[in-house]
Amino acid sequence: DYGAQVRIVSQCHCLGAVTELLETCPYVHEVIEEPWAPPSHELGQRWNSVDADGYIPIGRDDLLYQAGVRTLNLRSPSIYLTDAERDYVSGLGSHRPCIVAQPYAGLSDRDAFDIASLTRLAIDLNDLDPNAVLLVIGRNHERGHKYNQELCPEVLRNVTNLIDRLNIRVAYSLVAQCDAFVGAHSNLIRAAWDHRRRTALVIPDPM
Repeated sequence: DYGAQVRIVSQCHCLGAVTELLETCPYVHEVIEEPWAPPSHELGQRWNSVDADGYIPIGRDDLLYQAGVRTLNLRSPSIYLTDAERDYVSGLGSHRPCIVAQPYAGLSDRDAFDIASLTRLAIDLNDLDPNAVLLVIGRNHERGHKYNQELCPEVLRNVTNLIDRLNIRVAYSLVAQCDAFVGAHSNLIRAAWDHRRRTALVIPDPM
């Protein structure tokens, strides 16, 4: 928070994700999402130049200094949760051990789970520890080559179906605070690694 207007420009293969990630953050004033494009010399120049509206790239210390920013303290960003979201995450994670599963990948040919395998996982967890809870996250929306619906067994005592019920911020925060994570999708696998969660990466044959 330097008393300046902050604009985020994103080029992502999943349009809408960055806006959802940042929509409650009080320090971000505008988000512009563009289709993904491969790195190029032209893009490199764009990200290193003042844009038409006068926004200064974060890497141009010389221009930021001229604009009055004397010290720029960069640190790893954290996900900004509203008070209600923070309470919701705390409530979901209050039962331990808490295992978060994102059983479906972004593409159906990478999905490593189905209802039957999720049911077996939940039963095995219950046999290991009757107190263990399994939070199943995911989202059904239009994506290329996504033809299988993401589903969760509803009848098991230790399973909570959160598919299509969470935004990205809450899902990420659950992974960051859980006891273990099992999944097939790269984004939250990376989140689990970053937060040193016990992690099982599950991918289908023949991958």
